[in-house]
Amino acid sequence: MRFNILYRKRGFILVTIMLFLLVTSLLSVGLLNMVCLEDRVGIYYQDKIRAFYSAENILLSTEEKVIAGDNVSGAVIVEADICGVTFYRLTVASSYHGAQSILQSVIAKTGDFSSCIEKPKIIAGRQSFVIIK
Repeated sequence: MRFNILYRKRGFILVTIMLFLLVTSLLSVGLLNMVCLEDRVGIYYQDKIRAFYSAENILLSTEEKVIAGDNVSGAVIVEADICGVTFYRLTVASSYHGAQSILQSVIAKTGDFSSCIEKPKIIAGRQSFVIIK
């Protein structure tokens, strides 16, 4: 009779340990999934930053070309020749490993002010900057 009581206790301990290992394994798998998700989010964030800087570099070079007088295909004239100033809207997009960034700016190109009664107080270059995506 005493042997049966010890045998039952040993079975209870085995079941308890197995349940503890199961719970610990489930927590470990959940933690591993969470760490992998955080890693993917961090990589996407870095890719998004790289795409933004790439788009900004493209935008800056396009702005310089427009101000220099080069013909740029993506430049849309917003307001044409307001007392020697022409406004252009530029939109550029860049992607890096699937992360995309779209930027838009409005720039002013100054010209001849001789026909103006009052000189405009606008400096050639970027007037506004918008992050679209």
